[in-house]
Amino acid sequence: MLSKILEVQKVGRFERLEASRITFTKALLVFGENGWGKSTLADLLRSAATGSAAIVEGRETLASAGTQKVRLLFERLPAEYSLGVWTGHRPMIAVYDQCFINDNVYSGDAVSLDHLKRQYGIVIGSTGVLLVRAIDQLTDQVNEFDKAFRDAEAIINAALRTHNVQLKLPAFVALETDDAIIRLIDEKTTEIGIVEKSAEIARLTLPDALDVPTEAAIFQNVLDRGIDDMATGAHQALHDHIAKHSRQLAKGDELVLPQEAWLEAGLQYQNSDKCAFCGQFLADRTLIDIYTVFFSNQYKLLSAEVRKRRATLQRYINGDFKKQVLGKLAENASRWQAWCTLTGVLAPEDNSDTVKELIGELEECARALNRFFELKQEDLAEPVAHPDLQNTLAIWSERRKGILTLNEEIEAHRTTLNALRAKYAAGNLGNLKAQLALLNARRLRADATIQTAVLSRQKADENKTRYTNERARRRAELTTYSNTVATTLGGNINTYLHRLGAGFEIDYQKPNFRSKEPAAEYHILIKNVRVPPRSGDDNIAQPSFRNTLSTGDKSVLALAFFLASLASDSRLAETIVVLDDPFTSLDEFRRTFTANEIKKLVSKSKQVIVLSHDKAFLRLLWERIDHALITCVAVQTGAPGISTLTRFDIGTSTLPRHETERTKMLDFLDDTVGDPSEIRALLRKVLEYFYRQADPQSFTQSETLDGIIRIMKSAPADYVYKAALETLEEINFYTRNFHHAPVSGSVNEETNVEELKIYCRMVRDLTRGAV
Repeated sequence: MLSKILEVQKVGRFERLEASRITFTKALLVFGENGWGKSTLADLLRSAATGSAAIVEGRETLASAGTQKVRLLFERLPAEYSLGVWTGHRPMIAVYDQCFINDNVYSGDAVSLDHLKRQYGIVIGSTGVLLVRAIDQLTDQVNEFDKAFRDAEAIINAALRTHNVQLKLPAFVALETDDAIIRLIDEKTTEIGIVEKSAEIARLTLPDALDVPTEAAIFQNVLDRGIDDMATGAHQALHDHIAKHSRQLAKGDELVLPQEAWLEAGLQYQNSDKCAFCGQFLADRTLIDIYTVFFSNQYKLLSAEVRKRRATLQRYINGDFKKQVLGKLAENASRWQAWCTLTGVLAPEDNSDTVKELIGELEECARALNRFFELKQEDLAEPVAHPDLQNTLAIWSERRKGILTLNEEIEAHRTTLNALRAKYAAGNLGNLKAQLALLNARRLRADATIQTAVLSRQKADENKTRYTNERARRRAELTTYSNTVATTLGGNINTYLHRLGAGFEIDYQKPNFRSKEPAAEYHILIKNVRVPPRSGDDNIAQPSFRNTLSTGDKSVLALAFFLASLASDSRLAETIVVLDDPFTSLDEFRRTFTANEIKKLVSKSKQVIVLSHDKAFLRLLWERIDHALITCVAVQTGAPGISTLTRFDIGTSTLPRHETERTKMLDFLDDTVGDPSEIRALLRKVLEYFYRQADPQSFTQSETLDGIIRIMKSAPADYVYKAALETLEEINFYTRNFHHAPVSGSVNEETNVEELKIYCRMVRDLTRGAV
């Protein structure tokens, strides 16, 4: 229970609040005019309950000296705000004011998702709030462990990228360390150095065999062949004719085109009775018929074979064969050099001179054989018989054997090189490199920084899992609890709505857990039609909280929700309930109901504090609550920069005559209603009544303004109303002719309206909160 307000400095309307002389009881009724600190008191109590320094900081009194300070006493437990921090007792306080409505029910004429989220916190009460806080703390811890987990992984992944380790992080973390890892890496590197040559050796080309000359038997066969079934007469007739008409077509000593071949070529053009050579009519076709028989298909095949063999021999004569073989020898030498460089194998002896010698002799044989084929081409029907032919063919065969012998040597070398390649290819370079990479990864895994990161990651993961499971358990517990509470709360709200005479009900449903933060969920029921509380900003065509409830209905809903949440709170008996003008926008019936409910709260709660600008509403409470439980105070000014909490008798203060004098003064100030001379006289009466009530210990109930000023002058310097002395003396002088007894030396004077209003404002400001 709030027992005393010891000190309030530089908060809201209170540049300085004096209230330490009054001890509060179970029901505290506080009267204050609008704008004179009631909401400040409500916020101070909310800040003390929540420990939120921001509430106090946001209400810092502007253009004032000093620092913010608040000292409260809850029974014998102090709570103090200083230097931006609350210390001491943390009371349980529930505050109903416009701030509560704006935060938890609606703002203006709209209900937002934020309203429903904050409302959820009230719905679930202190037990649920503890669960939510526990879940939030668990979430924070899960997030912290998740961050630690990700930070550790970032360190490991950065190392994996830097060292080009081609392993997924889990596989890398699972690697075993080995004290002999350096030796193992060196051994594997050496092994790879040996096997690494295999890749290059595999790409090396083997030496190729040399081109082999044509077999001598093939030449022999062509030169020995004749044309079967050719008539002897045709053969003789052809040769006689050629001998008779032949002429030398020579280029040097060499026959360019034998006549027989010439005739063979021209015969294809003979296809009529005219000569294909001269164009004359052929009276005698005997010779043409001989040509046709002679140049048969068999002849043509043999002729083609002769030309083919002469073309082969021409390659030797022209040096083409020699060029090709020597080129291959050079290429083989280059290939041998590559093999020697990589494997150290010895290259064979250079046999290019031997090859040149063999090819030279083959070229001589080719020239001789070509001449024999010329003879053959002159007379294809007859085999060539020449005394030098066999000797030439024998030499050709021997030189050919020399080439074959060289190729056998080359083939033997190829076999040796293939064996060498197979030997180096036995080791799988890809596997060896993969093994080395794994060894290097194990070496990195043993690094002290990585070890620390791995342990941090493992610990963070274990903690994250543990706290995640605990959070899931708490969430399940909260869900069950929230569903139960929501059902009870919905019934309580409708009970209060019925008693307040509302024309609608609430369908309060299970909380909404769809988003990250849970939210309350309900519908307004008007004649059993469900109306959602929320609607789009521009969606005025659909029924919603905004357009189906009046201002009074909205206030009723807010109050019913607050009262229902208190009724559902198991710790209500430990809670201080603060209500700041709870009857706003309520009609007379609902004001009476509100007063009755507040009376019930006095017996159920730790303490009830009602702040109001309406004395009539406070009287409703005063009439219903046991007077022994009530403390009535008013927020007053009395001096510039100073506010006070002063006791007042609400019973007598709410009688009509007590408001008459000050009300007349305010009416004149606002509307110039009344006689200026009478109002001028009332200024003294208003001041005298105010200070008598404000400080009955210093001023008797018959003390005049002059006496009040004399007592103030003799009071200590820190007297609460000392700062008002100069203003009081000025007003006293202005009203001297209207003293209860004439003032010596005074003269009658007319009262100027505007001047009188200035003094009315002075009195109004000094007596704010007058009761």
